[in-house]
Amino acid sequence: MTGPRDDGGTGPGPEPTGTGPDLGPGGTVRGFADHWEHLRAEFTLLDHALQEVARRSRAPLPGEARPPDEGPADAHADTSGRAGALAELRALADERVAATPAQVRLPLARLTTAAALTPWEVTLAVLCLGVELDPRYGRLCGLLQGDPARGRPGTLLALDLLGGGLAERAAGRAALRPTGPLVGAGVLRLLPDPHNGPGQSLALTDHVLDLLLGRPAAQHPWLRTAAPGPVPGEAEEPGTPAPALGALARAAAGLVRTGAWGNGPADDRLVACLHGAPDSELRDAAHRIAALLGIGVVVLDLAAVDRELRPPADAVREAALVARVEPAVLLVLLPGPGPAGAVGHPAAAESSTADLDGAVRELATVLDTAGRLTLVAAPHPLAAPAGTATPWVNVAVAQAGPGELARRWQAELAAAGLAVDAAGASSLASRFRVGPADIARVVAGAAASARLLARPAGLADVEAAARDGSGSTLGSAVRRIRSALTWDDLVLPPDQRGQLRELADAVRSRSRVLSDWGFGDRNPRGRGIAALFSGPPGTGKTLAAEIIAAQLGLDLLAVDLSAAVSKYIGETEKNLSRVFATAAETDGLLFFDEADALFGKRSEVKDAHDRYANIEISYLLGRIEAHDGVVVLATNLERHLDEAFLRRLAFSVKFPFPGAAERQRIWQVQIPPGAPLEPVVDWELLASFPIAGGSIRGAVLHAAYRSAAASRPIGTVALLAGLRRELEKLGRTAGPGDFGPYWPEVARFAAAGCRAGVR
Repeated sequence: MTGPRDDGGTGPGPEPTGTGPDLGPGGTVRGFADHWEHLRAEFTLLDHALQEVARRSRAPLPGEARPPDEGPADAHADTSGRAGALAELRALADERVAATPAQVRLPLARLTTAAALTPWEVTLAVLCLGVELDPRYGRLCGLLQGDPARGRPGTLLALDLLGGGLAERAAGRAALRPTGPLVGAGVLRLLPDPHNGPGQSLALTDHVLDLLLGRPAAQHPWLRTAAPGPVPGEAEEPGTPAPALGALARAAAGLVRTGAWGNGPADDRLVACLHGAPDSELRDAAHRIAALLGIGVVVLDLAAVDRELRPPADAVREAALVARVEPAVLLVLLPGPGPAGAVGHPAAAESSTADLDGAVRELATVLDTAGRLTLVAAPHPLAAPAGTATPWVNVAVAQAGPGELARRWQAELAAAGLAVDAAGASSLASRFRVGPADIARVVAGAAASARLLARPAGLADVEAAARDGSGSTLGSAVRRIRSALTWDDLVLPPDQRGQLRELADAVRSRSRVLSDWGFGDRNPRGRGIAALFSGPPGTGKTLAAEIIAAQLGLDLLAVDLSAAVSKYIGETEKNLSRVFATAAETDGLLFFDEADALFGKRSEVKDAHDRYANIEISYLLGRIEAHDGVVVLATNLERHLDEAFLRRLAFSVKFPFPGAAERQRIWQVQIPPGAPLEPVVDWELLASFPIAGGSIRGAVLHAAYRSAAASRPIGTVALLAGLRRELEKLGRTAGPGDFGPYWPEVARFAAAGCRAGVR
């Protein structure tokens, strides 16, 4: 019997360990040259162990004569001579591992140390690896188990490899339990026996298989690894009141290095719950701690684990083992609810508190035996479940301020070759909710997008990457609107246009005012900007919101009241909580149209309906004030809004009904430059009709459809025909006295539709 070669062949393996090649100059033990030489030696040991199992079971190998009958004997009696020889071979292999230079990576040796495997457990793991690499080992498993179809080792064959008497086999059977050192540590997984044989089959877990094959740990939606990164510097300038993430990382790293969390059997274990900041910033803090320790990060997303395919406890065990072998910090993202901006997983808003509590209990149970340094991205401080042996500490991570984000933006843009001044970086930090750990990703995505288009990357590419990289899951109550409108598309008096520009400038300047100038410290409850657009229907409130979002490089997140408001008590608040949680993790301008339906005045409580209606309004008051983004409320009935909302508004813009001059300009700007238009259009007649901009937009679109059907350019008659339809919708009748000399053609246009000769 020989082990598989490192080139994939199945020819003769090396001589058994203990021969001349194992010794270096002067008779010293020679270390292994690489991982494959180590595996060949382990397969040689495995072959000796399988031969011993065959002897004890009196099952001859192919081509081997049946041994003579030695008479009755204890099938479990130990043969000390052969066991001693195997022990010597194992000791020599261990000496060669110890003599291997540190720069030579031996994954199996690292696994042995990380999981504290015994020689028998190492042999069993190597057998499971052999089954994956060489069909001979599958056939041998079937032969030794009396069933050719059983190509994986079962628990009974594993005990045969252990040998010894009944006491030793009983101890080995206990080690193969789901909570034992092999399965419980994530080295092996138990598979049900498809042939209903005794016990269960054993196989390597996916990540251990990758490790022993010399491949990097596989990346899965639920488990990802990151190599050690450079040690980050202090993120904030001296004198900043809030502690820097770097300072928190150094404090946690010092705690880990000194073991200052207590004495006892769990001295080498710690669970630190990071909370108080968005998910991306908690991940950034974890990477800082790992960088200060000089190790990588393994990220386990429990919400992404498919429970039907893999129990969460198994996922935790496997991730913890990967972290120990690398070595790396284990970062766990919990499923479950949290305040807006706390843990940004899309499933968080849909999970219940019970899901979170159950995940914490399950996590604590596994980490008591498998964990080392574990960081948990938590929605709030967590207490260790009862009976937990591993110490749990809570570390508050200060949310990155606009000033810190601006400096990070500027540094990453400069590294990518994009020259952006401090004002531009400050504007990016103010407009986009991109955490420190994600800024580099956004900049890299912008550069890659520009390369595909064979042009240099610019600020517009960065804005597009930041906008596209957030808010992939909006939910049914929020609709994303992306507009390319400009200020030229909005017709308003100079004072209102000035107020809207002031609103856009305030959003761009938030970073400087709140962080650099210190105004944010005077208002810690919320750093957002809320504005009210009020005025008659069709005066441009929604259009203005779209233009402001477009000028800021943001999406407009329009709230669908039909999906947000519910007749059931408490459901509206839940729906709105999801809306604000979505907006907290999505770069966009949150827009409530017909806001008086939600933000109406509180009334005197006369029955339960009044009480719950007032609770809804009070809830919205708090969410508006705490929201860190931009919120625009639009209403036709400002007097119906609660005064408490009006006090919380940074801007209140009143949209007047347009006069004749504004209406003429609205008629003109509604026709795109590429649309065919007759040389002479009676704009003054069209502007003489007192209708709002929304109605004008409808009239122009109606005229465009009719003109396109007739293959004619848009003219006065078509526009008047569209105007007539809009007036009818408003309950007003237009006749010859209104349209003057155009009336006969407008009437024919309406009666017969578009036909040749109609302007």
